[in-house]
Amino acid sequence: MKRLRIVTLRDHLTERGTLTSWKEIAKEVGISWNTCRMIYLRTKIKGSPYDRKCAGWPPTFQEKDIEKIIKYTIHDRDTRRLLWVDIRDNLDLSCSSWRIRDILTSQRYHKRTPDCKWGIE
Repeated sequence: MKRLRIVTLRDHLTERGTLTSWKEIAKEVGISWNTCRMIYLRTKIKGSPYDRKCAGWPPTFQEKDIEKIIKYTIHDRDTRRLLWVDIRDNLDLSCSSWRIRDILTSQRYHKRTPDCKWGIE
């Protein structure tokens, strides 16, 4: 609720022409002024004041979605070395990285993590 209040306060004060500082808005809401500013900027850029996707229950993927994930993962050497989080982000899926891992391991695909992640060159 605080996030929505920040956005509505800032928009309302801008429309009225009585624009106040971020410190006054932060004092009214009860969080730091920099956080208020970042929430407002995120809302204007992304359209939502929240910084993560609402996933709810883990999605049930159909066979064609699972095939798409596997084909993307084994496409070439670079995609085989991606982290689970990067695979999820590149395919724009709203699930956890563990869900991607579970899907691939259920299809008997086991991948190694990249060596550079652990500092091994």
